[in-house]
Amino acid sequence: MTFAARPLHLPLGTFGADLNAAKIKILLLWLLIVTSLGNASATTPGATENRVWQKSLATVETRQVEPLQTLGRHQENEGAGYDFASDSLLAAKTGALRIAPYEELSGNVAGQAHHLNQTAAYRDIIPRKQGLSIELEGNIFTDAGAPHTLAHGSLEGFWNKFRGTDIVPTNLEYTRAAQQSLRAAGLSEVEVQQAIQAAIRERVQAGALGGMEVPRVPGPIRNLAR
Repeated sequence: MTFAARPLHLPLGTFGADLNAAKIKILLLWLLIVTSLGNASATTPGATENRVWQKSLATVETRQVEPLQTLGRHQENEGAGYDFASDSLLAAKTGALRIAPYEELSGNVAGQAHHLNQTAAYRDIIPRKQGLSIELEGNIFTDAGAPHTLAHGSLEGFWNKFRGTDIVPTNLEYTRAAQQSLRAAGLSEVEVQQAIQAAIRERVQAGALGGMEVPRVPGPIRNLAR
C-alpha cells in the first residue's frame, strides 16, 4: 500500500497572533525594567541633588543646576529668588534676608556672618571667603541663646550622631539638618527655604550632589556658649 505525503498546514494566522502577543509582552517587560533602573538612578550619587522642601517634606525635587557662567549678569530666577552677582557668585534677593559670600557680610553686619554650608564640613570644596552666608545675631562663643548660637547648637546635635563612628552623612541629610538649624535660629519658613535653596545650589556647583557623603564630619565646637 502506498501513502502519498501530504504537506503540513499550520494555522499561520493564529500562530502569528501568538507570536506578536509574545513580542509585546517582552517589550513591556523590557520597558518596565528600564523604567525601574531609571528611577533608581535618580537617588544615586552623580545625577542631581535630591531636595526636600517646606511646606511639604514629602515633595522631593531633583534637578540639574545650570552652571552659573551660562547665565547672564543679574539674570533673575524668579522661582528661587536668585540674582547672579557680577563676580559670578550667587546672591539672593530676599526681602529682609540677605544671602551673599562670607567676605561681603563678615564685619558688615550687626550680628555675625553664618555659612549656609558649614565651613568645617565643606571647606575642601567651598572656599571660606566665598561661601554663601547670612546674618545671624549673636556671637557663638559668648551669647548663649542668640540666633547664631542656636543654629550651631542644632547642627552640633546633628554632627554628634556621626562623630566617633564610621558613618558619614550625605549632603541631603545635611540639607535637612541645616533646615532645622535655621528654624532653631528663628527664621521664617520662607527665609529657611530661600537659604536652603542657595546652599544646595552652591554645593551642586562644587560637585557635592545629594546622595554623596559630606566632605568631612567636623569636630565639636568646644567653646560654644550654653
